[in-house]
Amino acid sequence: MAKKFLPPIHIACSDDELRHSLMYVEVLDGIATATNAHIIVRLNLSEHSSLDDLTLKKLSGRFIHKDIWDLLHNADNIYFGDEDDVLTYIKGGVEAQIRIKTDVEIKYPDYHAIINKIANTRFDKKSFVAFDPEWITIAKKIFGSHNLIMRFYEQEAMFTIFPGGDAKAFMGIMPMMISEEDAVVDFSLS
Repeated sequence: MAKKFLPPIHIACSDDELRHSLMYVEVLDGIATATNAHIIVRLNLSEHSSLDDLTLKKLSGRFIHKDIWDLLHNADNIYFGDEDDVLTYIKGGVEAQIRIKTDVEIKYPDYHAIINKIANTRFDKKSFVAFDPEWITIAKKIFGSHNLIMRFYEQEAMFTIFPGGDAKAFMGIMPMMISEEDAVVDFSLS
């Protein structure tokens, strides 16, 4: 299977029209970020895309709607012309101009505090955690990896999934709240 031009990070965005800003992928300093408020995915585009350095630099500080990202991720090429806010998309015989939004138009959620807190927290050994299994499917599609590593953190309401090695990408997952009584398994299955 041929590598896509951009990774499918848009599948981590929200579908909720009332949370408009969560329907966008943020690109900042070469890092793409997508969240639906339950998961957050961040990855280094110089490692996980076919973008050239100039386009990557011009994308910094931009927000791309998930539907546009879906279109771009299958492109043969994308590039900026003379206008800094207009991206040219090329796929086969189709060429289109797409205006890319900035922080003037999109108020993206501030995720930096929780990422910094998690990054500076020790790992934990949890006995149980509840989460939507679809989030693992999303991680597999975005990272394209057969091996995913899951890491839990002490006293934090997030765990991370990332491909092994020098991944330069991760997904943070906010676990669902459940009681200890709901996390008991009857191993006899009777």
